[in-house]
Amino acid sequence: MNVHRLLPVLFLALATSGCYQLNEMRSLRDDIGHETDTRFDTGVSLSLGPGMAQTASWITRHVDDTDARMVSRALNGVRRMKGAVYPFKHAGNAWDLDPRALPHFSHNGWELALKTVDYDDVSWVFYRERRGSVRDIYTIVITDSELVLVRVQGHLNALLDLAIAEAEGEGTEIVDLEY
Repeated sequence: MNVHRLLPVLFLALATSGCYQLNEMRSLRDDIGHETDTRFDTGVSLSLGPGMAQTASWITRHVDDTDARMVSRALNGVRRMKGAVYPFKHAGNAWDLDPRALPHFSHNGWELALKTVDYDDVSWVFYRERRGSVRDIYTIVITDSELVLVRVQGHLNALLDLAIAEAEGEGTEIVDLEY
């Protein structure tokens, strides 16, 4: 995906959403830190409501790029997005994390959809469904320097299908999904 073409959308979202610590993200960060003996810097988090998701979809739909159009289609069912980036102070055993064991995922009905390992990065995509439809997607990414958390809410079957299609390949473990 050509990220440079989508940066204006991100800057617009940051400028209009107000960046603040989200309790859910901070709590998950703390659980990961406790589980892996990792310490994090404060980082940044943001929350985007339905208006921003629709605006981002509209903007990307009008960019002359196939990746942007794909993002526009993926954003079509999004109602809310929350995200946070936490740089490491001390990485501890972060790459040994198995988030399925964290209470946030094991006690709240989250199912693992896929895990990818790419060089020094590892990511997990969890989903939660209601009434036969994927309504929540949670992504955890650990790079060599930071923890990235993203939660998306809405009608997300198409978005999860897109994430799986984009991730297929070496280093990817895809769970048999039944949504």
